[in-house]
Amino acid sequence: MDGNDQIFPLAFGVGDSVTNEAWEWFLTRLHKAVSKVDNLVTISNKIGSITTGVEKVFPNSFHSACTVHLEWNMVGHYGRNKALKQYFRRAAKVYRESQFLQRMEQLANINLEVAQYVTDAGIEHWARAYNPRKRYNIMSTNIAMAMNNAIKECKELPIIVVIDYIRGVLQCWFHDRRTVALKLTT
Repeated sequence: MDGNDQIFPLAFGVGDSVTNEAWEWFLTRLHKAVSKVDNLVTISNKIGSITTGVEKVFPNSFHSACTVHLEWNMVGHYGRNKALKQYFRRAAKVYRESQFLQRMEQLANINLEVAQYVTDAGIEHWARAYNPRKRYNIMSTNIAMAMNNAIKECKELPIIVVIDYIRGVLQCWFHDRRTVALKLTT
């Protein structure tokens, strides 16, 4: 994301399936493009192949969990409950440990199993207050979902057409942003 919270794609890849090898291939090329990044934080839905690739290619990064995916999993296991979702989101976003503990206590008061479930997921991976690195305001992989949504119309087309479509989307974004930037006076 850029300074205006807009998508700024660094790389995209085309693979035949979601495998350890495919993610390692993509992440290796991304690593070549960005080189070493101090205090790197990656955020994903923590599926095995992404986790394996990140650990192998970016061993010094910290791999955080997407809070949206964790919430979806929580709801899938324990059902929809507006208060549970609300306290989980608040616990994930606070900066202070004392505030985090308050939210977790509220969560546990509603459903102790849910509090244990999200604790078992590794608090340091999803709670901003315990993350060993700065994840700033990036709590989810919504940016990837937004990119997927922007190109959903072309996903069933031949690969050359898909790549050309993605190029066209990015060209429009950058043209529009440049046009706005050129009008700035401060």
